[in-house]
Amino acid sequence: DNMPLANFKMTIRNFPVALALYLKYCREHSRQALNEMFIQEDDFNSQAYAFITESLDETKTHTRDASLTSAAEAFKQARNDVGYSICEENLRLLKYQRSLQDKINENLVGKSVHDTCRKLLELKDLKEAEKMKSNFKIPERRFWWLRIQCLAEAGEWSDLEKFSKTKKISSPSMGED
Repeated sequence: DNMPLANFKMTIRNFPVALALYLKYCREHSRQALNEMFIQEDDFNSQAYAFITESLDETKTHTRDASLTSAAEAFKQARNDVGYSICEENLRLLKYQRSLQDKINENLVGKSVHDTCRKLLELKDLKEAEKMKSNFKIPERRFWWLRIQCLAEAGEWSDLEKFSKTKKISSPSMGED
């Protein structure tokens, strides 16, 4: 209360326990103050994780893309290539899910690649499921199991039999992966 906030933040840097307690307080009460601390310390990885946490907030779905873009940029500044590519991939998935949402009238935004592909197979949109398989590098074996599960759960036994006898498709090896 007796010193300006900027001076407080500079002083607290010299006391690791006090800094840790202040960061914990900020996580629970003030995301803005937490982000300011990360910016002050040039902690780009922590900034990125804060943006990712913000993107996962269900009440702020309209800012998900902006938060993920900011996280990707922070990871890029931190030279964290894995984090950067994961954010970019997630942004690509969100855009794809929004385009599908308009096409199939189902909310797919925020679902995993697996769940999105499964929904397409349940809706019998094989062309779009195959496109998703290639775009998001779904392994052949997983795609086969997804397709088999969807056909079995729907009771499409004749389609399942046709699928098993299709000559153009060679079944993935059943060896250890």
